[in-house]
Amino acid sequence: MTETTLFLIETGLHLDIPTLDSLPASTLPIWGDYFFLDFFLSNFSSPHLPRRILILEGEHRKAQSFINAAWKRKQVEVLPLAKGMREFINVLKEETSERVILSATSYVGVFKWNEVEKLVASPSEDHIKVSVDGIPSDLYILKRMHLIDLLIEHENRFHKSKNFPDLLFNEILLSSFDTLENIPGHMIFKNNLMQLYRENILLLERQKLPDFQAILRNLSQSTLERSQSYVGEKAYIRRSFIASDVEIQGFVENSILFPGVVVGRKTKIINSVIMNNNQVGRGAVIQNALIFPYQKEVKKGAFNIGNDAIIGGPASTAKNNDYPNQINGGITVIGCSAEVPRGVSIEPGCYLDGGANRNQLRNLKKLKRGRSLFSDESTISEQAKESQDAL
Repeated sequence: MTETTLFLIETGLHLDIPTLDSLPASTLPIWGDYFFLDFFLSNFSSPHLPRRILILEGEHRKAQSFINAAWKRKQVEVLPLAKGMREFINVLKEETSERVILSATSYVGVFKWNEVEKLVASPSEDHIKVSVDGIPSDLYILKRMHLIDLLIEHENRFHKSKNFPDLLFNEILLSSFDTLENIPGHMIFKNNLMQLYRENILLLERQKLPDFQAILRNLSQSTLERSQSYVGEKAYIRRSFIASDVEIQGFVENSILFPGVVVGRKTKIINSVIMNNNQVGRGAVIQNALIFPYQKEVKKGAFNIGNDAIIGGPASTAKNNDYPNQINGGITVIGCSAEVPRGVSIEPGCYLDGGANRNQLRNLKKLKRGRSLFSDESTISEQAKESQDAL
């Protein structure tokens, strides 16, 4: 086997939605107790990869402490870049492997290492782009010296672009590959929120299937401490997936609850994906929604989604006016660390940015169908402005 080094390049989610596009993709939770990084570590689990290195550049360097704490078994080396392309070129020059694998973290899929290994062993190809189950991915296999020459050729362009990963994957690698090769597997996420929502909801159908159980058994997993979930006497759970460290006092149906989620009494969660540490107050209703993690420090019982709040609604064709390709099919999306005041209603197709002003949302009382509310008041969508003017 040709000696090979894996470089995972943190790129963010590439969603072009405020605050969501800049989230570190590698640490985004998925399927309850897992993270995107767990999939990469499992897909590239091989003694033929002596080094697996995660590159963090720019704002993503902040994720280093979480990654070091969550993956304590040294499953991956974390390398923060302070000088972008020049520093990466120097890292490559110090490597001894003949070939390198470059993979962006903006997609997640399931495939077998031996399929990649066949492509690594190809003696003639300098630069291979890989698709998974017919879907192009940001996965490349290159001869190390060829990659160094390629980067040096384009190095002067880095000064005009502050984002090295974007330049690397969207321009340099994409414009210069020799061949596109397909490997069998399953693409779970590639820059699309609706896919992220649906792939989580599909857990409910797949979780008992032998093939799916095999995937879960093979997945790497962070070493974060887990605790048992608690279900209250008056709680009701139907056809749902409950991760560790969840507390349920209300009604949960056809939904996925990630670690740290709290569901208050008389609260209803239906057809929704509620990611880590969101606490939902008494009497709230969440339906057909995707809610990103709550990342601020908070005590249990300090609900970030207030009592009697309403998020989403019955299945519909509603789509977001600002991001119709990302938010459609009646899904409502709540961004990272968002806070929804008591009694506020957010209708189907809406997007609430994680930094949106809580008082402004309270004054609006209702974010109407398909509208968005952002963290910067000057960037509130026109639809939200009209709603505010009408009150």
